[in-house]
Amino acid sequence: MAVFGELVSSGNRQFEVNYVTGVVQDLQTRVETKVTGSGGGSSYQGSGSHNVSISSTNTVKQSLFLMLDDGTEKNIKNEDFEVDCRPGQKLTVVFPVLRGKTAGYYTHYYNHNTREMKINESSMKLTVGRPIITSWLIFFVLAFVAFLMNVDTYFRTPMLLAFLAAAILPIWYYAARLNGRIKKFTADPNWKEFVNYLVSQPLETSVSNPDSSR
Repeated sequence: MAVFGELVSSGNRQFEVNYVTGVVQDLQTRVETKVTGSGGGSSYQGSGSHNVSISSTNTVKQSLFLMLDDGTEKNIKNEDFEVDCRPGQKLTVVFPVLRGKTAGYYTHYYNHNTREMKINESSMKLTVGRPIITSWLIFFVLAFVAFLMNVDTYFRTPMLLAFLAAAILPIWYYAARLNGRIKKFTADPNWKEFVNYLVSQPLETSVSNPDSSR
């Protein structure tokens, strides 16, 4: 693992850019299907029945096996996100880590052979977002539902409409702030410097830590 020497900012938060570079040894992609059902059953002697509802969801899982410059192998796992590469190609995987933390999400994949950068938008939102806000919204919704259960039926409909009106605005505001944080991250001069460094690397040589050349 290598670390870019300059911190990248997104608003008032700073991230350390960690990355690994290696040659793709193997690429495995599979689809997992989860089937759920509800209802069903019948009454005694078959005189009645219930409707059955069945649904399924598919999850795409991909495993990339990279051979790093030091001879070790690293398994990069993705869910509902596929990296465009094949065995033999050189790939750099980036995972920004919030300053003071020790772990991060895989957000960017740069293919040195095709010169293409692919971004995992879901991971970017998890990286620059604030999970505590999501948890607070879930708690607020559950608390309001519990409150409605104890309110007279006459008042439930207007109170529910008022709640929906009050909830939409902060959710919209949070989504807008999240997109703004992503734009600030990618617009940071240090991030642009790191991307330019990757792009400038000759394909036939190993990608080293950019700090080593300073």
